[in-house]
Amino acid sequence: MDVNYISYTLHSQLICSSICAKRGCWLFTWDDNSMECGVFDDTLNAKIYNVPAPLSLKTYFRYTINGKQLVRSLVKDVWNNVKTNCENLGGQLYYSGDVTRILLLHNVLGEDRLWVGIYRIPGETIFRDINGQQILYSLPWLPSDPNFENQFSIGYKLGGLADFYATVQFYGICEI
Repeated sequence: MDVNYISYTLHSQLICSSICAKRGCWLFTWDDNSMECGVFDDTLNAKIYNVPAPLSLKTYFRYTINGKQLVRSLVKDVWNNVKTNCENLGGQLYYSGDVTRILLLHNVLGEDRLWVGIYRIPGETIFRDINGQQILYSLPWLPSDPNFENQFSIGYKLGGLADFYATVQFYGICEI
């Protein structure tokens, strides 16, 4: 491949990412073939400059929401250990009720299942957030969940929330 083309492409990607940083966007897209830059705000509403990038693009994620950084946990482990890993990184397990945002995180982090900051205490039928507070709003469960058996750890499968047994191992979304 032509070295000048590679240099131009990398330079253009940097320009696109700097537009994202200056506009406070949540993610940007870059298409190597058409050289198109798409910039989206934190509500995932498109703020497109020039021509909208097609679906064959590479997606880059600007890992921040509300001033917090979102990263995949360093360990793939059971819910409690991933929770501890997020805390050791200086944060906590993240949860968003916005299914579109979580689907985007699945793609960005490259995982079909991710632990989130929701759990259930054995013997209870209520769900709690990462701070132990009872969740009083409706959660976006998959049709087969929750099933209230011995599944106390909550994670996202593509499309919605699901409860899992304590022995299952996934990465988590850490908010730092």
